[in-house]
Amino acid sequence: REYQGETILCVANLSRSAQAVELNLSDFAGRTPVELSGEEAFPKIGQLPYLLTLPPYGFSWFMLSEDAQAPGWASAAPGEAVERYTFVLRPDLGDIALGANRGVLEGDVLPEYIAQRRWFGAKDEAISSVELARVTPLPVETDLLLGEVVVTTDSGSANYMLPFGIAWEGEQHGRFASNLAIARVRRGRTVGLLTDGFALAPFANAVVAAMRDGARIASGDGEIRFANEGDFDLESGDEAEWIAAEQSNSTMIVGRKAVVKLLRKVAPGIHPDVEMVRYLTAQGFENVPPMLGTVTRCEGEEETLLMMAQRFVYNQGDGWQWMLGALERSAHDAQAGFANAEGLAENMGRRLAEMHALLARDSDDVAFAPASMSDDEGFQLGKRVTAQFEDALARLQASERLDESERANAALLSDNRAAIIGRIAALAEMSAGRQRTRIHGDLHLGQILVAGNEAMFIDFEGEPARPLAERRSKDIALRDVAGMLRSFDYAAAVAMRNLPTAAEPWVDEARETIAAFRNHIIAAFNTGYFGDPAGADPLLDLFLLEKAAYEVGYEAANRPDWIGVPATALAQVAARLIGKEVT
Repeated sequence: REYQGETILCVANLSRSAQAVELNLSDFAGRTPVELSGEEAFPKIGQLPYLLTLPPYGFSWFMLSEDAQAPGWASAAPGEAVERYTFVLRPDLGDIALGANRGVLEGDVLPEYIAQRRWFGAKDEAISSVELARVTPLPVETDLLLGEVVVTTDSGSANYMLPFGIAWEGEQHGRFASNLAIARVRRGRTVGLLTDGFALAPFANAVVAAMRDGARIASGDGEIRFANEGDFDLESGDEAEWIAAEQSNSTMIVGRKAVVKLLRKVAPGIHPDVEMVRYLTAQGFENVPPMLGTVTRCEGEEETLLMMAQRFVYNQGDGWQWMLGALERSAHDAQAGFANAEGLAENMGRRLAEMHALLARDSDDVAFAPASMSDDEGFQLGKRVTAQFEDALARLQASERLDESERANAALLSDNRAAIIGRIAALAEMSAGRQRTRIHGDLHLGQILVAGNEAMFIDFEGEPARPLAERRSKDIALRDVAGMLRSFDYAAAVAMRNLPTAAEPWVDEARETIAAFRNHIIAAFNTGYFGDPAGADPLLDLFLLEKAAYEVGYEAANRPDWIGVPATALAQVAARLIGKEVT
């Protein structure tokens, strides 16, 4: 149904049994179906048939929106290139990297494909070129290649891992393989989809077998080394489960024994994720899952981490989903989950304090030995935060997605720019003499697994946009604390945004309840970490401001509609620093 520019899709099941249907919706490719009964967004429409499943006598109606965001768990729909290009294999998958096929892949297919991926780190920049740097066949599996591509944008070049595999027609494959399709392939009379190899079960089998065997494979001017460590007990037949279609990295669970992570953006050097997990485990810290294996590309003395495997921990999901669920439940029942959420938040703070105390111990390892913050390092900290603040201010001034109150907050930041920068410098000067240690570096609720009432810390790689050396550098531990406090605040903001926009009394009450809940869990976390519900360090605001400014930049580049959330927080922290109030 179409009326005044709106398109509504109505689907009815007239059968007494549940039915699945594939609809040709390619005329609406790129739109996001929003189910109007519950205002739930579904995955984007692509060129391939769109699958829906309806219960007996079920009915759904969808707004086919050009503006709505697809759900975070969904991968982007396959692009038009899937229909436009078919690679003919004679006979190996490696043929895609040869001759005319290579030119089509690099020039026509991959630029569009990579631009849609969540793991691509420069979504606000146009891709000028894509080069297949390496394609390495995995052991045993002939239809799997471990690929590495160099993507060039206006800001420079970066290397990304992109395995290639085939989802053959009529065969079982991973549930994300079709949505991650790159193009079509044909071998003789058999057809299939060229797809992200990580989404295929044989990929897991090949990697596990190679880790178990300590395999080494020639690749370019070096080799790819598979290694196992710790209590490695994986078998190549263990079932693979994909945690999510796409994130900044890609992750699968193998046999409920291990979590295998494929790094997407890669660079040579010591990787902080493996380094931190090994160190913390060796020091007896039990709140990190231990390492089980790695995959590295080695060229001379240079090593690049490509994959890693850690022990699987049974859990109730990550802290973000857990806390967001608790906040949303509280909107309908003011007492729902308060005690559990406060207890978990306090334990998160306590375990983080324990981890920071361990990292603050003297160590013979230079990479982990604590150091004192010099005057010059304090000055550099001030420059770092100021640069982040200036970038956020510029992005807010250029944004067209702010509402009236958010524009007022942006004006407050702009009008008081000099005073805010002066306070940044003064606080940074206070950091001289403070202890610098290794920290998590990119800590938020999504980097914590909820295992009962325990908090298990994961993903120690730091902010992927920063160089490895910078991510391994020592910093004041409050940076991790600020990340957690901002994450609690973000969860509350998302819960509020998910409320209906109607001006009804219960909605206003729900907003007040969520705000109170946020304050309770922040106080509980501060009690766990500082022993004081109000927090206990004047430098904390410096790191809160830096984190909120970073979030403004991230949202401007990735989710412009969300820029108002960190913009409000940035204004609140800045106003507190200069003794003003936000609107």
